[in-house]
Amino acid sequence: MEHTISSKQDEKPEPLSLRRNIFFNTLGSLMYQGCLWLTTVLVVILSSGYNDSGLLAFAMAVGNMFNPIATYNMRPYQVSDVKGDYSQDNYVAFRLVTLVIGFIIIIPYTFVSSNDPLTICVVLIYLLFKADEAFCDVLYGVEQRAERMDFIGISQFLRGIVLVTAFSAGLLLSGSLPIAVVVMSLSCMAVTFLYDFPHASRFACLKPHIQYRQTLLLLKSCLPLVVSTLFIGMVVSLSRQCFSNLYGTEELGRYAAVATPAVLVQAAARYLYAPVLAPLSADWNKGGSSFRRSFIKTAALMCLCCAVMVIILSIVGGPLLMLVYGSSISNYVYLFPWVLVGTALIAFFCFVTDILIVCRNLRCLLVSATIAIVITAVTMLPFERLFGMNGINYTIISAVSVGIVAACFSLFLSIRKHES
Repeated sequence: MEHTISSKQDEKPEPLSLRRNIFFNTLGSLMYQGCLWLTTVLVVILSSGYNDSGLLAFAMAVGNMFNPIATYNMRPYQVSDVKGDYSQDNYVAFRLVTLVIGFIIIIPYTFVSSNDPLTICVVLIYLLFKADEAFCDVLYGVEQRAERMDFIGISQFLRGIVLVTAFSAGLLLSGSLPIAVVVMSLSCMAVTFLYDFPHASRFACLKPHIQYRQTLLLLKSCLPLVVSTLFIGMVVSLSRQCFSNLYGTEELGRYAAVATPAVLVQAAARYLYAPVLAPLSADWNKGGSSFRRSFIKTAALMCLCCAVMVIILSIVGGPLLMLVYGSSISNYVYLFPWVLVGTALIAFFCFVTDILIVCRNLRCLLVSATIAIVITAVTMLPFERLFGMNGINYTIISAVSVGIVAACFSLFLSIRKHES
């Protein structure tokens, strides 16, 4: 019996260096996000006009609201659980609970937000894709906690190839956006159960197990996380939905065709700092000034990378968009630099809020996100009526900038209190 336990421990893969984790995680995640963007290009190329693009953009906006509820934004909390307050099978079981909660909240919202049957159909099917993505996220948390993010990178790389192939084949053969999304969702689910679950199982028992009391504790403890992440996601979602109601899904489709590539900036920035969360959590629990130094170094790297990407993509973005979409997009490329600025600010906002989670300062996290959504609600209608498509960007930039200031101030107070 003792020999059997020892053998199982020997089978557990050794942690990788921080540099290799960053490399694999960033490469795979950029591939996945790039393929998600490619679906927004393919839907324009393989469909007639921009109507399907607008439908997909609307579904993505609702899906971005579903994601923080379904994941409960547990990934940073799970990774920073260095004391082992909850086991990995607890986190897996809790993810199943939050998926159900996500469906209960977002499905009625879908019927309220649109009265078009085709739009509702696409959104509901797209939620299946987001549910698989959310379940896979808890498996990534297991691997990230074990500092083996090469498995995450490979998974994201495979998932990107599969989703593009399935989506394009489904749309090309059927001419139906709902069928294409169904095929894409089922294909990604296959990757989850054939690759992700077996690899994550090498680090811990993942048979779902959680007690009623543990569920209530996690729901209560992490409620500020999910509400905050939902609010941050709603800064973009509400701005786009408001524009769609004002000007129609076809105009939103044109905006989405320009704006979606910018998500690569946000993805690159987030996946750049993700491997640092586990070491930062260890530094925070040790106390002292090592956490402050690590945070400042990571924040500086984030700012530098975001600035470089915004500058480079602002220069080359216009010609690339023209190359991909043709002359039909020429009147809208002026939006791209402003989209990039807003996306970079969202990435930095997410970084600061994740650090607040590491510090377990969830109250201030909720306050900063609430400020951002209030600014969005106040500014989106006048900005979009006054500036049209750029009104979406101005709303996002204004709301997120104020949120960042509030979050940074809270974080500064948390670090100073911790060190003292």
